[in-house]
Amino acid sequence: TSQHVQVPIKAIYLSNLTKIYGAPGKLKQEWARFERRHMRLHTQGIDPVNHKSLSDSLFWKIPLLGLMIFLHTYFEDDIYLYLITLATWGMFFHIGYCLSFLWGIQVQNPWGIQGVKWGMALSFVFYIHMRLNLLSVTIASGVIWVLYVIVKWLADQVRFGHIDLDHLSGRLAWGKKLVYRGASSVPIIGVPRAEFRALDGVNLEIGQGMFGLLGPNGAGKTTLMRIICQVLLPSYGSVLANGENLASREGARGIIGYLPQHFGLYDHMSAFDYLNYRALLEGFKDHKIRTERVMTCLEHVHLTDRKNDLIGSFSGGMKQRVGIAQTLLHLPQIIVVDEPTAGLDPLERIRFRNLLARFSQDRIVIFSTHIVEDISGSCNRLAVLNKGQVQYVGTPLEMRNVARGCVFEALIGDTELSKIEKEYDVISHIRSECGVRVRFLSEKTVAIGWAVDPSLEDAYLYLLRHGVSAC
Repeated sequence: TSQHVQVPIKAIYLSNLTKIYGAPGKLKQEWARFERRHMRLHTQGIDPVNHKSLSDSLFWKIPLLGLMIFLHTYFEDDIYLYLITLATWGMFFHIGYCLSFLWGIQVQNPWGIQGVKWGMALSFVFYIHMRLNLLSVTIASGVIWVLYVIVKWLADQVRFGHIDLDHLSGRLAWGKKLVYRGASSVPIIGVPRAEFRALDGVNLEIGQGMFGLLGPNGAGKTTLMRIICQVLLPSYGSVLANGENLASREGARGIIGYLPQHFGLYDHMSAFDYLNYRALLEGFKDHKIRTERVMTCLEHVHLTDRKNDLIGSFSGGMKQRVGIAQTLLHLPQIIVVDEPTAGLDPLERIRFRNLLARFSQDRIVIFSTHIVEDISGSCNRLAVLNKGQVQYVGTPLEMRNVARGCVFEALIGDTELSKIEKEYDVISHIRSECGVRVRFLSEKTVAIGWAVDPSLEDAYLYLLRHGVSAC
């Protein structure tokens, strides 16, 4: 079975966790390291070109070029001749580039640079035509080069801001947008995707118990949880458990149970049959042990009386409980749930929160939500995440104190409401016979209204609006 002894995990540590979507991969980063070095030296006023090293490299590059030229007399197959010719012309161009640096030759005119490139391309096509004497290969080589130049030019128009794809106008605007977008999406020569920093240096310590992760939609909560569960790899940083990096820990996924916001269930199967099937996939081959584990998980989530009912007949909250039972099959020490109460009615939300709180007695339960009530009613510690950064870490009670002295209420007339909304961050307003009771945030003492004790929701809105740094 999948049962094995695990060292208890008392806490996990997130160190400088950063995730950048659209960032270059490992290969591109390594490929561009010389360019980054040149830019760094330029900013320091240092010549990035090591002339001695460049000169010494020619002692092996020029003989290599000679070997390539010799191979032109050795190969007879058309494909190998074409490939060696391509490599030879590339080496010619590279050596010429090195010599221009050593001799101090700089072509300032961009048309001169383009002339060199076109000259190399035409000479390559001419040589291929003379050597292979295949008109189809000659035409194909020429067409590929022309297409490369056209696509590169179109992509550069977008890259350097000469063309704004969102503001093209005219009768054929849709066609132009299609052409430019297609050229921009070509690998290597196209326009790279804009980078988006979903997480920006997150540092957290999460111990046993119920830990809430609070933040608006798009704050980076799901990205953070997927990194913890090893579904995503961080761009930088690490997740440590008992001082060991989870990414390098053998069987790391076996200690983590993950319930995503949207997960699939088989509605045509009963709860028992579905969990029995999932247990088989988890590695429980013995029928007796598997049945005991499934029944134990059903008992934990209070579904033993509905174990033979089809999942399709369950309510949203009951389906969430089946999902939790699935995560419990391999006895995880860390349970991660992402927005589990979204779409549930208040009663189901309370049941689900209490269920997770019961599991957190001897486990780490990370509970992500954007609903403040879910945190206040179940979590002993929480973190507020906004725009990929941690705004607050601590207890719910301590979080309320962050907004103390900044929450006010006032009883005003209808005509004054619009003025209040312009000057302050309004949390809520309720109309009554006596006027409008408005609740708002202000970092300074106000002339109207009176200060009130902040709720957790008040403190949450204060942190999002005013960006208090993490405690």
